[in-house]
Amino acid sequence: MFVDDRAHWLRSMGRVFEASASRVYLYTNPLEALEQIPLRRPDAVVLASRMAHASGAQLARALRRRLGSACPRLVLLIEVDEHPSEADRALFAEVHVKPVSAETLCEILGHAARSARLERLGSLRVERAAG
Repeated sequence: MFVDDRAHWLRSMGRVFEASASRVYLYTNPLEALEQIPLRRPDAVVLASRMAHASGAQLARALRRRLGSACPRLVLLIEVDEHPSEADRALFAEVHVKPVSAETLCEILGHAARSARLERLGSLRVERAAG
């Protein structure tokens, strides 16, 4: 899932990921994304740091409060002139400086999807062992 208020960038990234047969959710409104993330359950959420209605860090805090350990992998994209605090950086699995290549984003999301599958597999094994 991508959350960025720059619609043209989102459309471009969406086409790249759809071409690789990946399911991608695109949101220009971070508040709408906040409502949809628990329903869609993406493996990873790539957030722009600066958006009109909420910053990437604000959205990450809200997601972590709401979802706890079920929160997906969060990735922050920052501008060259930004310097997030250590507390803000700690909210994210990764922080990248824009511009980020489509190849790098594919690697990030591929890693997140593999990690999520392994996590689900591990929880199934625990459930079977307990049952």
